[in-house]
Amino acid sequence: MIDVHTRMPVAVLSLNPAVDITYEIPQLVADQKVHALASRYDPGGNGINVGRALKRLDAQACTFCVVAGEIGRFLRHQLDAQLDQVSYLEVKGETRINGTILENLTGAQFEVSGVGPEVSTRQWEDLLDRFVTHCSNGLGIITGSLQPDLPRDLYAQAVRRLRAAGGQAVVDSHDELLRNAIDAQPFLIKPNRFELENLTGQPLRNLQDIVREARHLQERGATWV
Repeated sequence: MIDVHTRMPVAVLSLNPAVDITYEIPQLVADQKVHALASRYDPGGNGINVGRALKRLDAQACTFCVVAGEIGRFLRHQLDAQLDQVSYLEVKGETRINGTILENLTGAQFEVSGVGPEVSTRQWEDLLDRFVTHCSNGLGIITGSLQPDLPRDLYAQAVRRLRAAGGQAVVDSHDELLRNAIDAQPFLIKPNRFELENLTGQPLRNLQDIVREARHLQERGATWV
């Protein structure tokens, strides 16, 4: 069990970060150009968002992330200004761009998620080595989407390696990535209700249902749900 009174090494793994672009528009019109009322650019991806949140909480953490191309250089510029400690892995290609459109007329939000650059086995294993080394005997947060070519048990591998090094793994993911990671016995997972329903294959209509299925996940290996 982790001693919460001890300052421990904390690391965040983000294999597919992004630059998030948000446009506020009056209304989407098919086949016509729409001029934005406002726009903004933010560093994105779940892992990056966790790193930014830890910074606001005054928690000392290092974010390990993949960057590529000109978009990657722009992302690095943003992260260097917003995070205290970042370890980068540079690969070929381009860091992904995620787009969000906020439509004032209806209040609807439209989101498009980019793909991200290819990462070789040697490259992601190198980043994982650095991540585990940093947070051995500490806390490692494993979250965010993966590029399509990366193995679906990568998060499970990260959990096992971190546990073997004496650390504790927090996994925030969904579907197959989370399902595999649970079998590797992470310290904590945080599925929302929709993600929990996907894991169990059944609707969870009340708190009793949710607690029952959370207990089942603990029996499978997750210490905290």
